[in-house]
Amino acid sequence: MSQHNFENFGQQRLTTEFLDGSTFNYRHTYLDPGQPLRVETWARVDTLGSGTFGTVYKEVCAETKTVRAVKRIHIRLAKPNELDILTQLRAYPEYFVQLLGWFNDSDYIYLAMEYLPGDLGALMKEHSLSENETKMVTKQVLAGLEIMHDKNICHRDLKPGNILVAKWIPLTIKIADFGVSKSLDGTQGRTTTGTKPFMAPEIWGFGQSLTSAYTTAVDLWSLGCLVYYMMTGRVPFPETRNLMNFVQGLGTFPPNTLEASSLSVLAVGFMANLLRTNPQERSTASKAQLHTWLIIKDDNPTIWTMFPSAPRAMPPPIPISGQSAAKKVAKSAKTRSKPVLDFVPPSLVISNDSGIELAAPATPEPTSGSDLDYKGEPGLKAPRHRVRRSLSPAPGGMERTFI
Repeated sequence: MSQHNFENFGQQRLTTEFLDGSTFNYRHTYLDPGQPLRVETWARVDTLGSGTFGTVYKEVCAETKTVRAVKRIHIRLAKPNELDILTQLRAYPEYFVQLLGWFNDSDYIYLAMEYLPGDLGALMKEHSLSENETKMVTKQVLAGLEIMHDKNICHRDLKPGNILVAKWIPLTIKIADFGVSKSLDGTQGRTTTGTKPFMAPEIWGFGQSLTSAYTTAVDLWSLGCLVYYMMTGRVPFPETRNLMNFVQGLGTFPPNTLEASSLSVLAVGFMANLLRTNPQERSTASKAQLHTWLIIKDDNPTIWTMFPSAPRAMPPPIPISGQSAAKKVAKSAKTRSKPVLDFVPPSLVISNDSGIELAAPATPEPTSGSDLDYKGEPGLKAPRHRVRRSLSPAPGGMERTFI
């Protein structure tokens, strides 16, 4: 891709001098109207990670000791869409990693961005999240997705490694890495891209059309997988065959595993609305924010980062598994306006704001196989092509996987 494609973003371009012919040290000159001349000298101090399209470095300013992240992309692979999306999202610093500017040499394009010290995947390797903490992260991701989708921007690679932690107390995150994101502008995406355990079935071509055409709804599927990962430490569909079985109605959600047995009924209902195999029936980002499960019942801040040995209150386990989480699907306008129930008698069926009725956890026997939310959509055809089975990447890693 020619450097000419980036000239439309001249306002974000940093005047840069590479020192001693090195790409590791350079000087930026700032001449803002009404301000004195400002010079910053930056040096590369660490490599944060690498992926298919570039490498991310940590850099420190000699004058201010400020830290930033710089993504280096070879000019042949560089596309202006990432810079365009980052520019559009600069107005929302509370939800997205911020672009500080860009510069280039003869071989590379450099994107200077705000530095955040860790991501969700790395965080969960050290500490498990409580259900309230999971809700906090989910609400912030949904707010960011609503902004993106209103602008017809599809992220296409939501995963733990692309959710960066901005602050520990209260737990605050930002969405990052728009390298494979795309402005759809009323069209549909067709490129098979993303990280396997978080990719929606329509990206693979699983479904009625047997094509890989998709919309921004793929981000909501990825979020459903992400929420499950935050609550259990595992992904719901670790292999492509697990996803295929679910689409064909041969698998269940949540899986019949020990980790899934402790999920609350409302949490399962929330995820089920994001993991509908028909993307047109999937919750939107705006609608999902109204779900009852997202209500945080206490205002206590998280303190595990300061006192990792301190006990944390955990939600009591609810004995559900497999299909016992849902009794039937109902889209009744009457149930959507009902208040939140803090206590559910065992004999009742409760309804959440998304219109799906969830059984109270007192009936452990599975329901019939007609449950659309947890067994996929009956009658969907298997893809005509064979899917090569391979090991899934670590959910929190930076390396993307493509087919």
